[in-house]
Amino acid sequence: MKVLVRLHQVVSYSIAVITVVTVPTFTFTIAQASNPTSISKAQTNTCTPVFESKDGVRYDGAELRIRRLLQEFSMYDLKTLTKKITTLEIERASELTLYTSQHPNVQCTSRLLNGARAYFKNKNGNMVTLNNALSNAFATRIAAAEVEMAWLETLYIALAPAIEGTKENIRLLKQRYAQFQPRNKQATLNASVSKALQEKIKERLSTKAKLKQRYSTNSKEITHIDSHIRSLSKRLAMYQNKM
Repeated sequence: MKVLVRLHQVVSYSIAVITVVTVPTFTFTIAQASNPTSISKAQTNTCTPVFESKDGVRYDGAELRIRRLLQEFSMYDLKTLTKKITTLEIERASELTLYTSQHPNVQCTSRLLNGARAYFKNKNGNMVTLNNALSNAFATRIAAAEVEMAWLETLYIALAPAIEGTKENIRLLKQRYAQFQPRNKQATLNASVSKALQEKIKERLSTKAKLKQRYSTNSKEITHIDSHIRSLSKRLAMYQNKM
């Protein structure tokens, strides 16, 4: 049995809503939200338990790919390893929104992550530099998720799966972020998220000004964008009040 993550387009704004269904195959796809602020695109998980055949013998394709990747990691320089570790850390945090730590996909990502970290250490990589890169990447992803949440709040009720899923993802991202940025973690994160929300509000206001040349104040186009701006402003206030 395998799990597919299916994307659905919601109105004209590109948001990926995650729907989980079970089907009798072994393909798995991880999809990040595809709104303009998202920092990652949908990707096929390396841990897919498909099989490769050679000389009439069936091999676990996932295991072969893992071994190949780990071999590739050994040839990476520190800069490339840093990027790979960052990608895997964020990928695992997203997977944990859907699965437990014992799920095969989570365990596979963890295995790749541990391998990349081991090579980073063996190459005498600076852990402070790595943790700074990780905290920056997580702050950026949290900011993107908060902007996404503001949009989802204009489409769904508070207890909708899309809202609950994004909320849980933000919680897990923040939890992991705190481990990389123990000092001034809240102030640094608040500043990063606030900036992203302010930029989105500015963008929405600019779009509204253009729409007002074509639509009336009470039109659905204007009222919907006003709703989005209010949602963004509400989330911005949450972070500014903590600064």
